[in-house]
Amino acid sequence: MMQSVLLGVRRGANAYRSIPSTQQSQWRGAVGMGVVYTREYVTKVVMPALSPTMTEGVISKWCIEEGESIEAGDVLFEMETDKATMEVESNNDGILAKILVPASTDVKTPVNKNVALMVEEGEDWKNVEIPADDDAGASSEAPAEKASESAEAPAPAQSSGGGDDDSHAATRSTLLPSVAQLVQKHNLNVAEIPATGPKGHLLKGDVLNFLETGQKVGAQSSSGSSQAAPSTASKSAPAKSAAPAADAEYEDLPVSNMRKIIGSRLLESKTTIPHTYMTLECDLTNVAKMRANLKEQGVKVSVNDFVVKACAAAISEVPGVNCQLQKDGAIKENDSIGISVAVATPTGLITPIVTQANGRSVRSISGAIKELAGRAKAGKLQPKEYQGGSFSVSNLGMFGVAEFAAVINPPQAAIMAVGGGRKVFKAGEAVDGIPTYVPAELMTCRLSYDERVIDSETMAKFCDQFTANMEDPLNMI
Repeated sequence: MMQSVLLGVRRGANAYRSIPSTQQSQWRGAVGMGVVYTREYVTKVVMPALSPTMTEGVISKWCIEEGESIEAGDVLFEMETDKATMEVESNNDGILAKILVPASTDVKTPVNKNVALMVEEGEDWKNVEIPADDDAGASSEAPAEKASESAEAPAPAQSSGGGDDDSHAATRSTLLPSVAQLVQKHNLNVAEIPATGPKGHLLKGDVLNFLETGQKVGAQSSSGSSQAAPSTASKSAPAKSAAPAADAEYEDLPVSNMRKIIGSRLLESKTTIPHTYMTLECDLTNVAKMRANLKEQGVKVSVNDFVVKACAAAISEVPGVNCQLQKDGAIKENDSIGISVAVATPTGLITPIVTQANGRSVRSISGAIKELAGRAKAGKLQPKEYQGGSFSVSNLGMFGVAEFAAVINPPQAAIMAVGGGRKVFKAGEAVDGIPTYVPAELMTCRLSYDERVIDSETMAKFCDQFTANMEDPLNMI
């Protein structure tokens, strides 16, 4: 049985120098993100920890198949965290010999758990030995592999009335819960569904694809075979018949791991944090003039860039807003001002942080937001770039939303929901005692805050300072 030693996750091929010189000749490979040394010619790929608090991860996609060659820098797999999808790269060359953990949002793998095995070029990757500590993982995949083999073999259901049900039930027991639920709900026979997962695993996407396309093909082939063999068609027709019309009224959509975690945290925030609300209006007239002046100089900034700057400047004047509630009930004041900006991505909402926002210019904030938003949508953010922060801003004004309320983003204690500007006439200075009205553009913002951390008087002072900053942007320079 092959022995293995976990040295840790490090970057660089020289990491093995930490091994005593007398043992270096027994070890080969390179240590990279998620890759560790093992004895002989096998390299173990482990689930990396992307942050100190991370305990488990989800592999959403394998980018390399078993038997494929890998070069340093190639992406091995994509993993989902609570905020983003990260790419895990290899720092050494070789062949991906064995995938131990399939790509599935329903499978959570502990940090430092082996997820795959690699071998050097020229080694027999097909017969690689699985380490003893992975026997449990390998044995759990064996039933699924057998189920896949049984799916390829001719089923005895056509000659025995009860055989199909028994085979169906036996195979279903090896499925993931979400897959088994779909199979049972639509009364499907898994032997008829093509499996695309590693080691013959049947994935939820396979079932959904079969429901959408497979049954239609099955129905056509069933009608065609009925002309040649009526008796066979009559027996197979029930299993291949389309779902009842009632089921066609809705469609189950797959939910990503990130979406599940976002939902869980939103529920936790609303049920454990006493949300209090405060609404303000500010005049954007002077902001609009300053944006026009900057545009003439070739500098494009948005209203949201001014909002972020105004929030940071107001927090520096009212530091009581820059606080968090600790687990022991103590209130901690943050040592810097970082403004989290909500960004919509294909997999959900993420809030990258504009660090040291109070010391930045509006132009610098604009560049930072564009750069962070671009990498957020590409799933390239590092955990430190979206974890923490002092205060959040969520702006839906560009979608025509007049006003709304946002959910607090823990561990922060406040978030501002920004609506769109609207054209109005407001009272101006009277001329010879006659009232006058001038055009203006008003914007509504609603604060959601944890009153256990920020009292209403403190938040009112923040709102007053924020409004002053927006109505006279020179205050922030």
